[in-house]
Amino acid sequence: VKVEQHDSVLVAMNPVLENFNHIMTVFSHYNPETDTNTVNTFIKVVNHFELSSDTIVLNWLIGQICLESSARQYYQSGHKKAGQVIRGTSGEVGITQIMPVTSVGYLKNHVSDETELYELGATDFSFVYNDKNRRANAIEWLSNPTNNIILWGLMTRDNLKANGMLKGLVVYNAGQRGMERFTKRKAAEEHSYIVHLKDTLGDIQEMLGEV
Repeated sequence: VKVEQHDSVLVAMNPVLENFNHIMTVFSHYNPETDTNTVNTFIKVVNHFELSSDTIVLNWLIGQICLESSARQYYQSGHKKAGQVIRGTSGEVGITQIMPVTSVGYLKNHVSDETELYELGATDFSFVYNDKNRRANAIEWLSNPTNNIILWGLMTRDNLKANGMLKGLVVYNAGQRGMERFTKRKAAEEHSYIVHLKDTLGDIQEMLGEV
């Protein structure tokens, strides 16, 4: 994975990132109800898709989960929707905030080896080949946190390999064409998604006492 090192916030994060306790601490900063399964699944997925070998990349991906959903798959206790899956304002689902239509398109058109996802723990996604109730089935599929994180890992691996880290993250937020349109005019680091992600990384550094 190609990494663009634009400034110090990219390189100043805690280098000990494969440690379960570190990731649990960061996720729990945003979601006090973070469970061990979420962290273990995240670690399993980033390891499998080779996203954990570069400390800078992994730090940004941890920050991305915190930015997208505050590391939450479900609304927390005390919320009027407690226990229900987190939904974004445009219909995004779960901890990695994937759009149902995006999940269908990616699973249908970009999965070269279905066995790979099933061996990681994904549940059946053959619904993507059936027009009937496809959107509802996609929402249900993404409501499973393991499915949600696995698909995020696959998409992120592909995005970063094709575009490098910053542009790849912009693709996750704005799509390939959105990234290309933006970067014709400005650097990827100026995109609002990257700006917000850098703010999240700064918050994590402060929480960890690294600033």
